[in-house]
Amino acid sequence: MQAEQQFNVVYQAGVAWRTQPSFNLRYTATPGPACGTMVSGTVYNGDVQYVVCNVGAMQLFCPIYTPQGVQLLAPSGMMQQQLNNDVYRVQQSFGNIEGGKHGKKSKNKAGKVKGHKLKKK
Repeated sequence: MQAEQQFNVVYQAGVAWRTQPSFNLRYTATPGPACGTMVSGTVYNGDVQYVVCNVGAMQLFCPIYTPQGVQLLAPSGMMQQQLNNDVYRVQQSFGNIEGGKHGKKSKNKAGKVKGHKLKKK
């Protein structure tokens, strides 16, 4: 038996529930979760991956991706924290970039470095 996982709805229009693990069989009697909503359940592999959720007395399927690969749900919790840590690490590795010039001095048309005056002796 798989452990329950939590996901955030990231698709702007939200997601429709399914009564079966088939992407084209939408359950329209109850609105699906809106963007920004958290859903939890176990992951099930059907024609796409789904989160199996208990909604009231029903067991409904919420797709994680569309068949075309568009992401509808994103893992939350520990996986989200790991993603945030990775983004932070990448941002820090580019911390030496100044003004989009990658730390290089810009030159004018004559080939001279801008902003630096030569000292006379």
